[in-house]
Amino acid sequence: MTSSNRAYREQSVLSSDWAQPIQDLPALPLVAQELSELIRHPATTRAQVADLMKQDQVLTAKLLKLANSSFYSIPGGVEDVSKALTFLGFNTVYQLVLSLSVMSYFSIEDEMTPFSLLEFWKHALATAIGAQFLAEQNQKLVPEEVFTGGLLHDLGKLVHLKLSPQTFQKTIELAKKHSESFDWAETQLQLPSHCDLGSLMAKRWNLPPTTVKAIQDHHSATIPIDSASYCVREANIASHDLGIGNSGNFKSTNKDQKKNQRLYSEIENKFSQMGGFLNELSS
Repeated sequence: MTSSNRAYREQSVLSSDWAQPIQDLPALPLVAQELSELIRHPATTRAQVADLMKQDQVLTAKLLKLANSSFYSIPGGVEDVSKALTFLGFNTVYQLVLSLSVMSYFSIEDEMTPFSLLEFWKHALATAIGAQFLAEQNQKLVPEEVFTGGLLHDLGKLVHLKLSPQTFQKTIELAKKHSESFDWAETQLQLPSHCDLGSLMAKRWNLPPTTVKAIQDHHSATIPIDSASYCVREANIASHDLGIGNSGNFKSTNKDQKKNQRLYSEIENKFSQMGGFLNELSS
């Protein structure tokens, strides 16, 4: 997608009835916002980050549960944020805090939604795993940031659900009825793309540019192969092919035409290790 096309689509949303409701949605938790500023300064210390995290004990407890999951396999585990930083690094901890903050904001009870949020997060997590795997093969990319882009690639669907549950349900039902994708149903109903809703929300929350771009472009057919958006797009397709979770896509897949067997195997293997992560995201 060209920058001019992207700008045109965003402007279309900003001039629609969806613009003000998006602006009215609350900001991210203060800790996540301040941590974003701290991480940008090379002189930031582990003690500064740990002191900031003390302001949100619930978020800290979730972070430590993730750090102690089998996915990271930290020897002996960690009991505080400072030790987690030692093993995981500043960027990984920030990406986890950012992800948990966004997920907590959209924690809606399953019975209130037209589809399972648990299945939604399964798909999101599988996509994040695959995107990070692809990013690790490209020295230009930061795998932790690409993981977050994969995890939040369908953020716009949650924005849609939050702002208009009835319209969201119609979109899901139409996609299911015709065995089509969510974005196909959006087009049929003349709704803003979830890619645009998500990227606008991500910009409002001042999420990292890599994450914003991955959210915006994960359905684009023209993405540079060495970009984070490409990693997220390919991982998204693979996750659908594997049938891990469901984010509103009912279009049949071609499981016999897997181009990257290593990617598919990585997603399947790592997904089985991340039960703790998934439990935190869906809680």
